[in-house]
Amino acid sequence: MDAARLILQNVELDGLGPADVAVADGRVSAVSRRPGSGELRPTVRDTVVDARGGALVHGLADHHMHLHALAAAMRSVDCGPPSVRTAGALAAAVAGAPASADGWVRGTNYHESVAGDLTHDRLDAMERTQPVRVQHRGGALWVVNSAGLRALGLDPEDARAAHYPPGVETDPATGLPNGRLWRLDDWLRSRVPGTGLPDLAEVGRRYASFGVTSLVDATPDLSEAATRHIADSVRAGRLPQDVTLLGGPRDSGVWREFTERTHYGAFKLLPPDHDPWPYDELVARIRRARGDAEYAYSVAVHCVTRESIVLTLAALAEVGPPRVGRDRIEHGAVVPPDLMPFLAARRIHVVTQPGFIAERGDAYASDVDPADLPHLYPYASLLRAGVAVAPSSDAPFGDPDPWHIMRAARDRRTPAGRVLGPDERVGTRTAFDGFRSRGSRPSSLPGNPVEVGHRADLCLLHTGLDEALAAPHHSLVRLTLCRGEVVHDAS
Repeated sequence: MDAARLILQNVELDGLGPADVAVADGRVSAVSRRPGSGELRPTVRDTVVDARGGALVHGLADHHMHLHALAAAMRSVDCGPPSVRTAGALAAAVAGAPASADGWVRGTNYHESVAGDLTHDRLDAMERTQPVRVQHRGGALWVVNSAGLRALGLDPEDARAAHYPPGVETDPATGLPNGRLWRLDDWLRSRVPGTGLPDLAEVGRRYASFGVTSLVDATPDLSEAATRHIADSVRAGRLPQDVTLLGGPRDSGVWREFTERTHYGAFKLLPPDHDPWPYDELVARIRRARGDAEYAYSVAVHCVTRESIVLTLAALAEVGPPRVGRDRIEHGAVVPPDLMPFLAARRIHVVTQPGFIAERGDAYASDVDPADLPHLYPYASLLRAGVAVAPSSDAPFGDPDPWHIMRAARDRRTPAGRVLGPDERVGTRTAFDGFRSRGSRPSSLPGNPVEVGHRADLCLLHTGLDEALAAPHHSLVRLTLCRGEVVHDAS
């Protein structure tokens, strides 16, 4: 007996229409350019949806995000712009927040423009009783109050806290912890009771509402437990999207538990922004990541400064290209024009975040070196140079909505209305095509077309594509299919 089908009638396909498309067993099983001709006659077992001229496109991909951090942030207090802009607003947000099940108040998205550099003393003025931890929007720094220091075993009056783990910042005058903890996420998770790894179901639902069917988790140094948790979430359907992991232990057996919907991608390397690796160490780490010379795997290197991308490109030139995949520059926050021909010649992809201009542009305008501002998060100039560019969110450090990011790439307008880098603007069609490239292979070009035999990772819009891209918004997403299963329905 033939499998039951989902038949999408009267869709706009490739800018043309109408067409009928059938989906069965997770793939596109038939396409008819002559609706009503009988080529796709529904049976009683089929489900029929009238698309009413809405565009049917390949599902979107977020090429750089962080699954567990986003799941946790969705249950946290927003401590930064645009929700919180002043010290008073921050104090009100922290003081008014209920503690979570672990007994902590957890905040995210903090930036110095709100109340300067946070320390335990500053947080104590907002909340002394409950332990509080607030994450800087850059992702590398947590700040805890004094109650938090005590809960973590960092109480300066406790002799057992005399030896602090690397990453615990101390006051230069006293040598005591000042509440600032650098890149200690795993350590924090081990010290905070009952946190564990967050459920990813709500993350999957949120991305499905955007038409996203593929995700790239760019978290470096994923533990085996975190990697297994993601793979299990995909297998169980709590996370319906395909997932590519840039972190995770490559030499453990956890990959054997992956289904075909979970993959390893380029190996993530994250040189610390505040204390970058020496050049020789960067070269050595790239060589180790390349692994066996027969395969020479690609790397994905975090670059947010002029110095970091110069060093990274020099190191990649010394090590040589990968045999498997293409190297990636994550963020490319500052890319001087003279480096772009090298990126193009080496076929290195840049995974950028245009949304940061819309979300943080005013802070960039005041904080970034004026010499770097013209080269901040370039997009159009990279494309002109022949570099493959893929847009992404860096969620939760940026808004995960790809339709918001398309608008940001088109406008490059800061929250205050300033246009930052007008020559780097790209059309919404360009950004949309970048989001349609496969998560495992980011590109400036769209991914698989809707054709017979291709996987049914699809997004049906309420309108035609031209109309949608003239005013992009996630509310235009009507249906999202992952492997042929409807995972979002706004009909």
